[in-house]
Amino acid sequence: MSDFDRPPTQDTDGSAEVARTAQDKAAEGAGLVGEKTTDVARTAKEQAANTVAEATTEGRNLLEELREQVQEQSRSQAQQLAGNVRRLADELHDMSENGKPGSTAAAVVRQVADGGRQAAAHLRTAAPRASSRTCATSPAAGPHCSWRARLPPASRQPAWARGYPLPAPVPRA
Repeated sequence: MSDFDRPPTQDTDGSAEVARTAQDKAAEGAGLVGEKTTDVARTAKEQAANTVAEATTEGRNLLEELREQVQEQSRSQAQQLAGNVRRLADELHDMSENGKPGSTAAAVVRQVADGGRQAAAHLRTAAPRASSRTCATSPAAGPHCSWRARLPPASRQPAWARGYPLPAPVPRA
């Protein structure tokens, strides 16, 4: 009789032990995979938090740098405007001096020139005001900031800058 004709013999002790060993190794491997997965997830979470913190810091730094640049440009443009207004006021004053003495036109031009000089002086001395930044953190919305320009009270504004009504809008047909 050949080996193929013999009925299979049950090696219950050997195969059961092999099955137990395989099961133990599979459980050990699954536990190791679970631990490694947890480690990878924890590391990814930490790196994400670090990236968010870096991005937030960079964003704040960029915003501050942009605010400073805008303020500097604003100051420079205000100084240029003050110089131009002053030159125009001086020209108007010269016109009033060369006009007919005591004439209404000369008096009006002189008043406009004086107002221009006051406006130029105000522009030169009143540098653009910094913004007021208010920040808060709410549990629902997280951190948020609002910006408001600090303006002088109306009583400290020059006459030419307050109290003039806007023209009425033209109705559309």
